[in-house]
Amino acid sequence: SGLGCVLAIIGIVVGLLQFTPTRPFRFKRILSYVPYTGWMRWHYITGVVFGIFTLTWVFSGMLSMEPWFWSSRGGLGPGVRQALSGGDLDMALYPTIDAAVWERVLPGQTIKEIDFRRIQGDPYFLVSGAGEKRTLVRADSLQIVEDVFSTESLIDRVKDSYPQVGVLESQLLSEYDSYYYPRGELSPPLPVLRMKFDDPDKTWFYIDPNFGQLVGRYQRRQRLERWIYNGFHSLDFGFWYYNRPFWDISVIVLSAGGIGTSVIGLFLG
Repeated sequence: SGLGCVLAIIGIVVGLLQFTPTRPFRFKRILSYVPYTGWMRWHYITGVVFGIFTLTWVFSGMLSMEPWFWSSRGGLGPGVRQALSGGDLDMALYPTIDAAVWERVLPGQTIKEIDFRRIQGDPYFLVSGAGEKRTLVRADSLQIVEDVFSTESLIDRVKDSYPQVGVLESQLLSEYDSYYYPRGELSPPLPVLRMKFDDPDKTWFYIDPNFGQLVGRYQRRQRLERWIYNGFHSLDFGFWYYNRPFWDISVIVLSAGGIGTSVIGLFLG
C-alpha cells in the first residue's frame, strides 16, 4: 500500500505538470488542454479523475494496518472496565449450572450460551438465546434483570477510576452518532451513555446501561482514523453511506474508473 501511494502521487504530479492550459483559461475547453491523443489521452483523463480516489483509497487501506501504532497509542486505559465490573471474576459466587433450573428461569427459550459477568461488584449471568436476544440474570437469586443500570451509578464509577481527569460531557444517547453506529450487520445497543474526558488525548467512552459494560472507546487519533479510514476507504460518510442506491452507484463508478485506468496503463506499457 505504501508503494501504491507513491505510484499514485507520481501519476498525479506528472498529470499536473503535463497540463498546459492557454490564456485566457476556459473551463469549457479543459479537455483541449490535454497534451495527448489516442489511448494516452484516455489514460491521462482517467488517471487525473480517478487518481485522487486511488490515492485516498490506498492510503486509507494502509492506515487500516495501523503503521507504527499511530492511532491506538495514548488515551485513558482499561481501568474503566475494572471500574464497571467492580473487581475480578470470582467463580465461587456463581451456582452450578442446572438445566432444569434454567428451564424454570427462562421457560420455552433455547439457551445458546451463558456468560459469567461481574457488574458493579455483583455476579450475573448473561444468557444468549436464539437470534440476538440477550437476558441478564442475577447469579444469587436467578432473577431476570428488567431495569437498566442507573446512569448516575455508571458515571460515578467511571469518574472514580480517573479522579485526576475532568469530565467534559456525560450524555445518554438514544440515537447513534458519527463514531458509535451500525457497521454492516452489527447494530450496537441503544441507549448508550457517552462520556467525554479532558485527558490529553480527549478520550470518549460509550457504556451500555442495559448490561453495565463498555461497548466503545475512542481517543482523538481513533476518531480521526474513523474519517480517514472508514470515510475514504468505504465512503462511510453519513450523507453518502446511508443514501442508497447513490452509494452503490458511486462505488461501482469509482471501481470501474480504477479498473479502466489500470487496464489502459497495462495496455500502453
